[in-house]
Amino acid sequence: MKKKVSLLISLVFAFVLLFNNIYAVSIWDTKTLSTMYKVSEDTSEFKLPFVRVTTQRVEMDKELSQSGIICSTSTIDINSKMDGNLLICNQDTIRINSDINSAVICTTGDTVINANVNNAIIFCTGTVTLGENSNVKENLTIYASDLIVNGNIDGNILGSTVSAKINNNIKGELRLDTDSIEFSENGKVEQGIYINTSNTDLKVDESVGTATIDIVEEEKITIKDYAMEIFSAGITNFVLFLIILLFIKKDGLSKLLNKIEQSNALSNGLKGYVAIIGAICLGIIFLMLAPSVGIAAIVFAAAILVCLSLIKNIIVGTFIVQLVDKKYENVDKTAIRPNNILVAIITFILLELLEKIPYVGVVISFIVFIISLGVCISLIIPKKKKEDNNEPETIVAK
Repeated sequence: MKKKVSLLISLVFAFVLLFNNIYAVSIWDTKTLSTMYKVSEDTSEFKLPFVRVTTQRVEMDKELSQSGIICSTSTIDINSKMDGNLLICNQDTIRINSDINSAVICTTGDTVINANVNNAIIFCTGTVTLGENSNVKENLTIYASDLIVNGNIDGNILGSTVSAKINNNIKGELRLDTDSIEFSENGKVEQGIYINTSNTDLKVDESVGTATIDIVEEEKITIKDYAMEIFSAGITNFVLFLIILLFIKKDGLSKLLNKIEQSNALSNGLKGYVAIIGAICLGIIFLMLAPSVGIAAIVFAAAILVCLSLIKNIIVGTFIVQLVDKKYENVDKTAIRPNNILVAIITFILLELLEKIPYVGVVISFIVFIISLGVCISLIIPKKKKEDNNEPETIVAK
């Protein structure tokens, strides 16, 4: 066991070294800073895709054609043209004052654009403002709290916002999921307005453009619907449980139960979960070194997670039902015994009900998943041979 652990640690260490010394150096131009970052002060030749990570302000004040990643916990200002593909992440305001070709922007602050944007996707918990000097050439996809359009837009604006204010002309389409939209005197959309909303009072004046408004009714789940959902899921799992019983004889289930009891399902489940997460992490590393191996590792690990998430209640429920049945196996026939079918139905419905409890249900669901993974691992691993307790034969010298 120690040799296996040592080998695993050595392999992980080798992958880290390989990643840092080959991939990071030869493919990426990476710098991690704790001070303000300015491109004009950077001595890099920028012949490779770049990664810049800092806790301070970032100022992109030099024209770049390479693709790259910019991360900061402070403000990010783009003041020079960026022709490459950008991934921009921060926790403060992002100001785009010069043209960008294409970008994915993720921020917990605001985003202010005062330049030409060819293609961009913005995830913003604050407000996205398209300033007076802004222009969207093709598509701008926005998922934000609020949208303010002050620029003259040639392309299309798509996405989802809580509210939107259109103060200038949009030559393309406006497609939004929103509950509030407001047009000023100069606000117009030439190629059509398409809105999905739950606000039945939302109206758009014909003077600002042809509008199609689809009212999306909010689903109101009653206690009856909630109970039926739990009951249906429980009965579905019970039916699958009966199908399992058709293919596995009772003595076969007993043998499987004995094998599971002899191992620690919870411990095996935790180890298996760590192994799956490790496989995903190694797969991500291999994506950079050997894409086919990396994709195979990620898909295999993800498939295990998805499949077990779907059948975890069936696995654990079957295990519980068999435990109850075994407990009353040697009880006197005249004594009252629980009905197996009734126990199974109650078990599966109870598992579904526990997972629906707010907050606590998430924890319960995770524990059930770990146990189901541990049960599967316990069935796969070979059974330990019992040690021979017979006393060694005494050899008598002649």
